[in-house]
Amino acid sequence: MLNLWATWCPPCRREMPVLEQAQQEFPEIAFVLINQGESAEQARAFLKSEGLALTDVLLDGDSEAMRAMRTGGLPTTFFFDGEGRMVDLHLGEITMADLEQKISQHF
Repeated sequence: MLNLWATWCPPCRREMPVLEQAQQEFPEIAFVLINQGESAEQARAFLKSEGLALTDVLLDGDSEAMRAMRTGGLPTTFFFDGEGRMVDLHLGEITMADLEQKISQHF
């Protein structure tokens, strides 16, 4: 699962605890979160202020991932199978119910 997000994005901020919970509940799935257009300090300060212990958080200061994935909005969550093929995507804030549905459908 690949999630594109930014700290200035309210839906992104709201879904972060869901993604943290999903990382714990589905350890067999790699949850990669790529911050778009911000500095390491901005992302780190947000995660710390919210008490989030997310793993696999990457930075994309130039928002290259948004261009490469052809998405114009945040958050966007992509789902890939074991062969690296995109099998689904979710535009906007994702809930635990959404994640569980997509995981059961594709994995």
